[in-house]
Amino acid sequence: MKSFISPYLKKGLLTFLIFVILCFALFPILYTFVVSIKSRVDLLTFPPKLLFKPTIEFWVEVIKNSDFLFYYKNSLIISSISVVVVLVVSCLAGYSLSRFNIKRKEDIAFWILSQSMTPAVAIILPIYTLFSRWGFVDTYHGIILVYSAFNIPFAVWFLRSFFNEIPLELCEAAKVDGCSPLRAFWSIDLPLVKPGLIACAIYTFVMCLNEFFFAFILTGTRVKPATVAVVSYLPTDVRGTMYGQSAVAGILIMTIPMIFFLFLQKYFVSGLIRGAIK
Repeated sequence: MKSFISPYLKKGLLTFLIFVILCFALFPILYTFVVSIKSRVDLLTFPPKLLFKPTIEFWVEVIKNSDFLFYYKNSLIISSISVVVVLVVSCLAGYSLSRFNIKRKEDIAFWILSQSMTPAVAIILPIYTLFSRWGFVDTYHGIILVYSAFNIPFAVWFLRSFFNEIPLELCEAAKVDGCSPLRAFWSIDLPLVKPGLIACAIYTFVMCLNEFFFAFILTGTRVKPATVAVVSYLPTDVRGTMYGQSAVAGILIMTIPMIFFLFLQKYFVSGLIRGAIK
């Protein structure tokens, strides 16, 4: 049956729908930015002002007159090292579960995945007890160990699906040409799973950068990340909520993941689609 809707009308409706979805998705980010450039008087005015004189007083206060950048540096260090650890471990584990004939490897793979289902609140007490005895509380290696442990199960399954897509004939041909298993893994398998590696790296980085629960309990003043530092802008007995400073901190925390996604969007989307289809 011939459609009564013209192609131009369909295209216009689709464009309008995409515009509405984008407005809905980007409104929290835009509103947070607007709050960060309002003055203290305009910020508390009701009803909210649509026209106001922008100011950077909150940006100066957070960036120059506070320790937030130090905590932000902690977040970047912890997240970056966690990504490296997760990629190395998950690559080797995913490759092994995909290529080697390990006894009951499907049970092992399911056990690895089941670890990501463990509620964080159920194990925080034994983790804190062990870390206190080992001296891991408020240390980089302690929080990196926790972040890596909680992101590795998903990364193993995610990368395993990519290794399963690579034909075994490629590795067998490489062995015939004299490549060792390690050389075949490095020169053939690893380049072919590049989209999956990038997608996994971005996902892990964002998860580590946004994590709050473990960081709030397992860190102090030395390695406190930015997500915990934002709590200092909540109301106390002396002052109210510092909305402008909180907005600036939120924008700074979102900046790095947004830049990563902007430049690596092609690989990220390709990796997620291929992993989901598999």
